[in-house]
Amino acid sequence: MLDHIFSTEAFLVLKNGIGASAQRHEVIANNIANVNTPGFKKSKVTFEGELKTALKSSKSSSLAHTNSRHISGSVKSTTSVLPKKVLVGGTSMTLNGNNVDVDEEMTELAKNTIYYNTLNELMKRKFDGLKLASRGGG
Repeated sequence: MLDHIFSTEAFLVLKNGIGASAQRHEVIANNIANVNTPGFKKSKVTFEGELKTALKSSKSSSLAHTNSRHISGSVKSTTSVLPKKVLVGGTSMTLNGNNVDVDEEMTELAKNTIYYNTLNELMKRKFDGLKLASRGGG
């Protein structure tokens, strides 16, 4: 029973989003820590764009295939979207080849903190609903 509850699409997407946000926090902290390291190239974490694409694909994938000549293909499930760490090269903020902008990183850190807190609140509400249901709704 619990396996089914924790393998729902909503739960898995929230879990992956929280993981992406936690990984993004680590990457931003590493970028800030290396702001004065010559030649250091910052990294970023991608997740939301790929999730949005998977959501759009899953909505349009309900087309019926009534003929073998119809377009077919696999649609990436929203639950299989995972965060990816990407190196941002090709730019330099300083003469020493470093491309970390502290102001930009601090802005991303603030945005990520709000995102992380929001996802955790959604997860909390999901568990509160389960707790209420397990008590019989009242």
